[in-house]
Amino acid sequence: MLKKIQSLIFLGRFFILHLFKRVFFVLKKDSSATFLNHYAGDHIFALSQDDKKLLMTASACYACKLCDNVCPKANDAQHNLPSFVVLSQSRLLTDLHRSPNDCPEGCHQCDLACPVQIPIRSLIDWIKDHQNIASISSQ
Repeated sequence: MLKKIQSLIFLGRFFILHLFKRVFFVLKKDSSATFLNHYAGDHIFALSQDDKKLLMTASACYACKLCDNVCPKANDAQHNLPSFVVLSQSRLLTDLHRSPNDCPEGCHQCDLACPVQIPIRSLIDWIKDHQNIASISSQ
């Protein structure tokens, strides 16, 4: 009986301490900023809901490579093919800074060729916009 009372007192003490900590010690409000600063060297940055939706559409790619067949820059060795860009960004976002793509402005041939209707051109434009963010966050 004495051990039962001691254990209840022990548990009660830690329960009250736990409640006290939750009431009087507020977590840091900038925890996401701390996280992003800590992993800036890995080119990690915050994504908006629209960014997440766009990247989720890229995960539907099953590498048929029809977009590569219609790409006007497919024969350029310095040009990343649309399928490479889509597949690399749908799998590993930290490689964003390694995916340069110089598609001609106004070209949407890859969008029209995609059987699962991935907005490839929108993804390429998104990458161009966010490459600067990734490189700035790593400095």
